[in-house]
Amino acid sequence: MRKSLYAWTIFVGMITCFCGISPGWAQEHATIPVQSMSSESVDSFLGKEVTNPQGEKLAHIGGALLAGKRIAYLILYISGEGGAWRHVPVPASLAAVRQSDRTVIVNLEKRVLSEAPAFSTQDRPDFADPELNREIHSYYGENSPERDMNSYILIRR
Repeated sequence: MRKSLYAWTIFVGMITCFCGISPGWAQEHATIPVQSMSSESVDSFLGKEVTNPQGEKLAHIGGALLAGKRIAYLILYISGEGGAWRHVPVPASLAAVRQSDRTVIVNLEKRVLSEAPAFSTQDRPDFADPELNREIHSYYGENSPERDMNSYILIRR
């Protein structure tokens, strides 16, 4: 019995490694990094709620900023004081989409998002400004990646 269980474990491991197929329990928690998604996938999550890994609702996706054919930032809409919406750019490197239910997950606390650099609908910043990109990434503890933001596209819901 012990040998057959061992052989079965090896077999499942080999299938997972070589074929890219994983058991249902692994697929249930598998995520796709947003930064690796193409610009064509933006429509699939615009308007969706964003949660943290604990399931706490943080915001909803109001837009995405594209640099070339990749997603550079998700623009999260967060309700601010007096009912005004804050538009918070979050680097795509911090977000993932859970495959099982297409939930967008950001590993951040509500407090971090409430204090994050944001803009209102009326005063959208110039995302081509390298200093702005450094400020945003620095806030989240990341280095600003080298990319051409001169031809960025903002897609909003």
